[in-house]
Formats: sequence, C-alpha cells, structure tokens
Amino acid sequence: MESSGIRHVPLYAPRDVVLARSRDRHSQSSATADVVIRMHKQFSNVLEAFPAQVIHTDDKRVEEAANEYRSGASAGAYELRNA
Repeated sequence: MESSGIRHVPLYAPRDVVLARSRDRHSQSSATADVVIRMHKQFSNVLEAFPAQVIHTDDKRVEEAANEYRSGASAGAYELRNA
C-alpha cells in the first residue's frame, strides 16, 4: 500500500562546513558568505524540529548521503504523518 505520509529529509552540516563548501561553488554567485550564514541560521532549528529525518552531511560525500537517504527511505525513516 502506498504511504500517505510526506517524506521530509533535511540535510545538515555545521556552519563552517557549509561556508567552506560555498567557497568552492563558483556556479552560484549569490552564495556569498553573508547569504550562507543567514540561511544556515534560518534553518538551524532543523535538528530540533526533525531529529529523526535529518541527514548529517558534514563528513559525507554526496554518494554517502544519497546511500543513507535510500536506506532510510526504504525503511520508512523519513515519513511524516499527521497525528
């Protein structure tokens, strides 16, 4: 049976990691340090709001984060359901 829940998977890394990554991305000229810091602060509550759905990406390559997502998704780990 198809799930009626919403799949929500926030990706999270500490601010210093996000800043370092943004410096290496030249395709996003709008990703200045100020913007990255502001956005990181705006989404910082994700750890408290969705602790079971967060994938920590600070020490993972893209492939590792994708594998963690696939594994969790097949186990239903990221489903949000109405209470």
